[in-house]
Amino acid sequence: TYTFRDTELWEDGFFLSIIEPGVFSDSGLVAKDFIVILDNSASMTGQKLMNAKQAVRACINSLNPLDHFNVIAYNHEYQFFSENWVANTSENRHLAELWLDDISAIGFTNISGALNFAVESCQPELDPHILVLISDGRPTYGVTDEDSIRALFREATEGVDVSLYTVGIGSDVLRSLMVGLAMDGRGDYYHITDYETITSEIEELFYNVNNPAMYGIEIDYGTISPYDIYPEEIPTLYIGHQILVAGRYATCLLYTSPSPRDLST
Repeated sequence: TYTFRDTELWEDGFFLSIIEPGVFSDSGLVAKDFIVILDNSASMTGQKLMNAKQAVRACINSLNPLDHFNVIAYNHEYQFFSENWVANTSENRHLAELWLDDISAIGFTNISGALNFAVESCQPELDPHILVLISDGRPTYGVTDEDSIRALFREATEGVDVSLYTVGIGSDVLRSLMVGLAMDGRGDYYHITDYETITSEIEELFYNVNNPAMYGIEIDYGTISPYDIYPEEIPTLYIGHQILVAGRYATCLLYTSPSPRDLST
């Protein structure tokens, strides 16, 4: 943690905390629940949907042994691959691939319905949940107002450890919504302009989030009262990544280590 305070002016100080994982072995990986929310509305016809499905197959086949997964395909309706999270077994991966083969592009786009449908399946007491939302357009069915969609998502995820990563494909995607949802979900937004690179770019996203190291992180600031902290909620920490937490403080900063709910060693 780095601190700065102008003692001559007696102003409140600033701090910057850097949180990063140590060295992890395969035995120290945190199990996770992974779900892909795939747009199969009419605008995804052709190469876009074919490449997106190939990316989903690759992600499923790269999961860690203790992980669980599911897939949702959505247009104006939505359907699960499975009614419950399934273990990462060769049989379940094969069944998911067969299920994906039958998904075709048709209908309108109900982003809010599909997203909240996915969140409802996430149980607070279980592993960290990683959601990847893929879409090439904008909401055209159900709740279509951007602010309302984000508010409903924040309400649905209260008390649940969810990290949402959003993927926008092409030039018609409502970028402000996808960026906002990723911010609300403590994740990132990825934009893909070239349909030919959909598979490789989604695989790269998955590689970055495949191995969570710590989740539910909280910092004990001791006796001080920090304020203007960003981010307000510390996201999941992934192997090979770091998290920066910045803010201000009114007294001398006493730093203690992050206190996560679950930490692999």
